[in-house]
Amino acid sequence: MEEVKAKVTTRSASMMDEDQESSSVGDLLIEALHNKAHQILNLNYKGLLEFPHRLTRDDDYTHILVINAKRNLITSLPPDIHRLSGLHTLYLPSNKLSTLPDELCELKYLGSLDISQNAFSQIPPVVCRCLSLKKLFLSSSGLSSVPPEIGQLKELVLLNLMNNSLVTLPPEIGQCQSLETLQLDRNRLQSLPQQILALEQLEELSAVGNNLSWLPAGIGWLPRLSKLYVDHNPHLCAVPFNLYSKQVGVSNCGSSKPLLDRQIVQGELCGVLPPEIQTYFDAVHKTEHPSKLLEMALRIVYEYKDILDINSLPRRLASLLEFPTAHCNGPVCGDQPIFTQAYVHLFQIPWVQDYALGGNSNVSLMALCCSRKCLQTLKRHPIPT
Repeated sequence: MEEVKAKVTTRSASMMDEDQESSSVGDLLIEALHNKAHQILNLNYKGLLEFPHRLTRDDDYTHILVINAKRNLITSLPPDIHRLSGLHTLYLPSNKLSTLPDELCELKYLGSLDISQNAFSQIPPVVCRCLSLKKLFLSSSGLSSVPPEIGQLKELVLLNLMNNSLVTLPPEIGQCQSLETLQLDRNRLQSLPQQILALEQLEELSAVGNNLSWLPAGIGWLPRLSKLYVDHNPHLCAVPFNLYSKQVGVSNCGSSKPLLDRQIVQGELCGVLPPEIQTYFDAVHKTEHPSKLLEMALRIVYEYKDILDINSLPRRLASLLEFPTAHCNGPVCGDQPIFTQAYVHLFQIPWVQDYALGGNSNVSLMALCCSRKCLQTLKRHPIPT
């Protein structure tokens, strides 16, 4: 469905905003009632203790498309909120909301919801049932988790979860198939789920100021991803090689050595391997190591995954087959999937450091290869031409 655009009166929008800021709530409601072209209702900074009941008492305000009610003292929304049947944007940051009525999901045109800086201890369940949502703002809400039901929001284009206390994201985030912008700044995230690789429409991912030590190895292959901001993750010392051509923000990364036992060190460079990698080999090994049975079996099953029922496997293995840990960075093997073991190479390329990584020499590129042959080829030709 195309986004609904609110009309304004013949006066400029800025003049109308000024009028509404200086008018009483009663005057604004009367004006909106008698002027059907008045589709934007600005109730910001009005000291409201409750949502105006007159708006939902009858069906007199179905023409209202946008309600702005920032920085009030509203503690709840009325159950008959569904009477505002034309509502497209509901802007309620900096109030005292702790719950939302189940009837909110009956607003079938609701495309943008901002409930940042309220009193929620968790995302209200009804939010994940508002299936028409395209933009959802939940910043500074004290959230420690995101429910798996977030995956129901198939139309979501922008999700803002900044300034919370999130340690993880649910795998179901990968089901938000329309997501273009994901904002995760200033949380406590230690990792990003592999399922983020399913977000084929994702253009911008921001996870500034978290506790990340590693990124999903395939993140650079997301077809539309052009901007990745992971600044101020001090333990992030290496980023996946396939990010070399992206706009990557890594200021104040690599300033502290990783504390995890999955750290790999090559000379003066270090990084953290994805936890699925159980065995790794690097340039110091002199002999070829045969693939372990698990790695070989996973590669065969992956090759035939379209005709095999991988969901009959244990959940961890099924998830790994759906999203391999990585695909070989070597230029000659045809993107061989990598599951539990890899040949690892950490390196820096000055022009990549200047162009893609903003000149940050503390952060290296980490390449994962499926064999020694691929590793040696990559070291000779590290950047595809």
